[in-house]
Amino acid sequence: MNKAAAQRIAAGCDQFDDDDGRLNTAAFADLFARANGRRAWLSEDLSFFARVPPEVRVEALLTGHTRHCGVTLPLERVAAGQAPTLEVTPEWLEAQRMRGNYAPHEEPSVVD
Repeated sequence: MNKAAAQRIAAGCDQFDDDDGRLNTAAFADLFARANGRRAWLSEDLSFFARVPPEVRVEALLTGHTRHCGVTLPLERVAAGQAPTLEVTPEWLEAQRMRGNYAPHEEPSVVD
């Protein structure tokens, strides 16, 4: 990720005092979302990407594999649309902000 993109993301995040006394940005703080009548927990990675402002383009290399909780996912399946995904679009997130259901400085947040 380039520095300008990281700074844009950090600008919309809350800050916290870490154990070492330093002020850090909470770009990976978990979020709770409500969609289609169900409440979902967005873990660190998903919460981070939910905070990416619309003007920041996200790119990812989809070669090789990833492993999480003992499950291996060949990344070629993601590129081919053969893997389940969860997408929090900038439009959906902005609509939630406009309705007052999401504030980037709340932790944890609940999005209706």
